[in-house]
Amino acid sequence: MNSPRFDLSPSVSSVLERVGVQEPICAATLAQAIFGLHGEYAGGNAASLKLKDTPLTRTADEWVNEIQTLFDPERMQFYSGSQAASSQKSNFIEGPTLHGRLLVIGLSLLEPRLREQLESAGAFPALVKELREPLPEILTERGRALYDLPQQASKAPDLSDSVPNWPDDPLLQPDQDLLGRAAFARFLAKRIAAVAPQSGAFSIHVYAPWGAGKTSLLNFLRKELEQQKTDGKEWLVVEFNAWRHQHIQPPWWSLMEGIFKQTKTKLTLWERLQEYWWRFNTGRLQYIFGAVLMAWVLALLVFPLLGSTAKEAGGLKSFAENAEDVSKILAFVATIWGGILAFNRSLLFSSAQAAQNYTELTNDPTNEIKRRFTGLIKRLLPARVAILIDDLDRCQSRYVVDLLEGIQTLFRDAPVVFVVAADRHWLNACYEDVYDRLRPRIHEPGKPLGTLFLEKAFRFSTPMPGLPEELKETYWRHLLQLAPNEQSAEAAAAREKARDDVIKARSESDVRSLVDSSRKQSFLEQRALREEAVVRLAAPEILQRLEHTLKPYALLLEPNPRAMKLLVNSYSANRALAILSEAEIELHQLALWTILCARWPQLADYLAANADLLEKIGQPNIDGFPDDLKELCAHPSVVQVIKGDSTRAPLSVETLRQCARMRS
Repeated sequence: MNSPRFDLSPSVSSVLERVGVQEPICAATLAQAIFGLHGEYAGGNAASLKLKDTPLTRTADEWVNEIQTLFDPERMQFYSGSQAASSQKSNFIEGPTLHGRLLVIGLSLLEPRLREQLESAGAFPALVKELREPLPEILTERGRALYDLPQQASKAPDLSDSVPNWPDDPLLQPDQDLLGRAAFARFLAKRIAAVAPQSGAFSIHVYAPWGAGKTSLLNFLRKELEQQKTDGKEWLVVEFNAWRHQHIQPPWWSLMEGIFKQTKTKLTLWERLQEYWWRFNTGRLQYIFGAVLMAWVLALLVFPLLGSTAKEAGGLKSFAENAEDVSKILAFVATIWGGILAFNRSLLFSSAQAAQNYTELTNDPTNEIKRRFTGLIKRLLPARVAILIDDLDRCQSRYVVDLLEGIQTLFRDAPVVFVVAADRHWLNACYEDVYDRLRPRIHEPGKPLGTLFLEKAFRFSTPMPGLPEELKETYWRHLLQLAPNEQSAEAAAAREKARDDVIKARSESDVRSLVDSSRKQSFLEQRALREEAVVRLAAPEILQRLEHTLKPYALLLEPNPRAMKLLVNSYSANRALAILSEAEIELHQLALWTILCARWPQLADYLAANADLLEKIGQPNIDGFPDDLKELCAHPSVVQVIKGDSTRAPLSVETLRQCARMRS
């Protein structure tokens, strides 16, 4: 149990020992176990209650940890010391102790389905009356909110009349965020600002399933980048919706066109004219002009010369005059036709066919496109450019692969930052679909074929942060309008105080200590500090110290010059996710998890979903693992990463459970 605020009564300790604290257990089962020991609860009716199972959402240890956040130990100590126990209640243990009645009440507050069962049997109000302390007086802010929730719901009119129809549109402004996405966007914005423009293109992948809020995150990220300056340089943010452009081939053209349209106001008139001239000249303009010029030479020189010769020879006068007139008409038609053809075959009017023709007809089109794109971005200097690509996980396989490969090849030299928000399983499947014939020949255990390509496409990848239970409850109450939003003045004050506290942190361990020390604060104060802590993690001085701290883990990495930088990038993102998701993981354990995800992502995903199988790694019995992962279970490198080293603790089952909470 992490940082207990209460002593546990003998009956609670006995129940926890009997049911175990590591396996998921439903709230009803835990309450039933307490009633089995104390049939006198609820006016003597506890022994006869038969509770229906509720969802398996937590382990017993996690239930107890969550329950402790609902009660104020100082208020409980006050009541236990200031009120004399009556003869009926003399068997209660003095002091801030989590006893059986409080455990059941806490379970009921956290699991509404259990509370409904106890309310219908009259057991919940009976348990409340049997407490020596007035329940509302010993609850924390979170506990009171959960306790009042059914009362607010009962006072509300018909929900069909009172609850609004919420639109499913992405959020646009960070101040609309209620799920901690804005704080993660601030973290990413700080990381992006630290990217050196001399390093060329820098690509980041943010992944999560459909509906997890990726588009909202990109909207928040845009706002953050546009509001900040890096070394006095503004950020130009380009939005590109891949789904809307997937039918325009080749993909590089629609992306390049979108960048030009959204940034051309920053170019001088001469620079825009240069860009337009290049576009106009891309349709083999020189050949078209040559054909038109030849037509006018024939009309003005050759045919008149032939006509004069025919007149002198006699007998062909009428033919000569007609030929001269016809030649001028044909030259005029050729001019009109050449102009139309020049426009149609140029990129001036964003023609996808023109882009295709340009690729097919131009000598060495790749280098020419690279040169033009890099030139366009450099003309925007000193401003920095970030390109946010959304909805790529709705596009067809060929388009996905072509676009990502275009970013790697055509745009790699330009000083831009790409941020791609897409479900990684979709991207993996697209690569496997396009390169299906390679799968039998290219096989790396623990890494799907698509992962090998994505490793080359992105400097680092990160999931969206998971949602802690209390944040879900707050958001749910907001949607139902059963409780008002947090008061803006109080929230602003909490953020300002948190910002002042966090700015003093000089290392990742300082940030973690601040987060740990905030547990006794209100929910609003805790969230404010966690969000500011995440932003602080992206500070260059924090990252520099973090790189030094993580150097001992280089032995567990692949022999790759980019591996150490990738570890620092991924670890800092994982620490931010852990803080926002309220997952408690110390540095060594999180470092091992980060390395496991980087080297064998498929194995990491499977272990996160089946944490108990961790103990089988390195053992002869590997039942429970799919066939394509079994060969990894005994691999020396895998065992070395999971076991850590000889001086530190190995990766634990509890850490895997906490890591699973970090992902949306």
